[in-house]
Amino acid sequence: MDAHLLDAVAAGATKRIVYVGESRCYGPTGSRPVTEDEVSVSPARGRCLVPALDRLDGYAIAGLPIVTALPGCVYGDVSWLRDRIVEPVMAGRRILQFGKAGPWVSPIHVHDCARALVHLAEQGEIGSRYFLANDEPIRMREFAEAVARLANRPLRVWRVPAAAAGLLVGRPLADYVQANAAFSNIRLRGIGFRFSYPTLAEGMAQILDAIDEERLAPSSERTSRG
Repeated sequence: MDAHLLDAVAAGATKRIVYVGESRCYGPTGSRPVTEDEVSVSPARGRCLVPALDRLDGYAIAGLPIVTALPGCVYGDVSWLRDRIVEPVMAGRRILQFGKAGPWVSPIHVHDCARALVHLAEQGEIGSRYFLANDEPIRMREFAEAVARLANRPLRVWRVPAAAAGLLVGRPLADYVQANAAFSNIRLRGIGFRFSYPTLAEGMAQILDAIDEERLAPSSERTSRG
């Protein structure tokens, strides 16, 4: 699919292509943030992703102006964060947590992720890869802790042994949600990008404010937004 698209683009004049890939193809990283120059690890979930990223280098050598973006753990007021963390915490329900602490992840607010992609389209170095992530990796549990703290709600956690994760969510997804994914953003910051929400606390405060505004809005306005 990539080849069909890039071959078609190669036939015309293109200023810059921002290719958005999967950062977790770098495999389990440990707690130390890795850079884009680390050798990609190819676990089961990455076997189809690493070759795709490697092929981009060939297109770049051939002259296509490709910049590769690799987002970390993108969070916002929809999708997994709202369904699995925000709504359960606000309702007093338990949060599912695999293991004692959860993996290390590299968060980035969805607004910053979008801004970073635009920045790469304008300032990214052709042929380079860029991790899109905050300055400091966090434990996955810190999302729920931040929501509970900012909303002044008790945090109730259902801790599941890591060994049981495969039984609950399936082996491929269990490997995905349990593996450490700590990435450095030094290259992104090096081309002048600045975060609107550089910390998890600032990003979560914005999300909870947005949810409060949504709930207080008239029903007609909520319908039009949907």
